[in-house]
Order: sequence, then C-alpha cells, then structure tokens
Amino acid sequence: MYNLNKIRGHIKMLEFEQMKLTRYLKEQQGEVVPNPRRIADIERALARVTKNIEAYKSRIAAFEVAPAPTPPRPAIGSDDPDRPLIQ
Repeated sequence: MYNLNKIRGHIKMLEFEQMKLTRYLKEQQGEVVPNPRRIADIERALARVTKNIEAYKSRIAAFEVAPAPTPPRPAIGSDDPDRPLIQ
C-alpha cells in the first residue's frame, strides 16, 4: 500500500521541478537566438513532469474516495450464545 505522505512529498518535488522548467523555458525563449532543440527538450521534460503530477494526484484521489473498511465481526458468542461457531 502506498504511503500517502510520500506521494504528497513526491508531488511537491515534481511541482518544484515544474516551476524550474517553466522559468528555464521562458529564459530560453527570450534568448536573442533561441535554440529550438533545447526548447523542445525543455517542453518534453515539462510535459513529462506535468503528466506525473496528474498521475500522482489521481492516485491520492483514489485513496480519498475509497470505501470505508468494513467493521470487524463481533467476537464468537458475544451476541448469541446459540450461534454456530462456523458460519
């Protein structure tokens, strides 16, 4: 089972990387002579990071909407002494 705190921490790390890539992309696009290969690499990396963030957020959402665990069965003989031991 996933540790939700680790997933949230990983999302924070990816969001920081997304912010850095966005700033780096703006910087490269603002150059006098922009390098199209470098810009394409940055855009691919930015798309990958964005896709990973969405995937991790959907994992967390799946855990939040998961049904509640079923309550444990009562102990044998707790409610009816004549109840069979095996059901």
